[in-house]
Amino acid sequence: MLENEDDEAFFSFLTNISLTSESTLERLGSFLKVFVKKYFENIEDVLEVHDLHIWAMSSTETALSIHITVKNKHFANNQYQEISHFLKEKFKIHHPTIQVELYDQFFECELKSQDVL
Repeated sequence: MLENEDDEAFFSFLTNISLTSESTLERLGSFLKVFVKKYFENIEDVLEVHDLHIWAMSSTETALSIHITVKNKHFANNQYQEISHFLKEKFKIHHPTIQVELYDQFFECELKSQDVL
């Protein structure tokens, strides 16, 4: 998942700090998004990741919403559970919302933006 030792060191740093304060998320959110996006891009059958948002829900919980485009229409419940567990353990994201879009060469998500990871 991580491309080099610098990525590994920064990932280790992220997993050892509290990401539930708004000020921490504001300062580190763009870096966190890069790692979360890489994680989703490496999931089997995921073709594209977009409209990724991460925010503090409270002083103890962090939320995520994301759109992923998949080539296989059978995205199983156990995959959601694995993803949720990984996000909680590695990124301290407690409430992920994942919108799955089935790949279609003629479909483009209207929420897809070049400005949002």
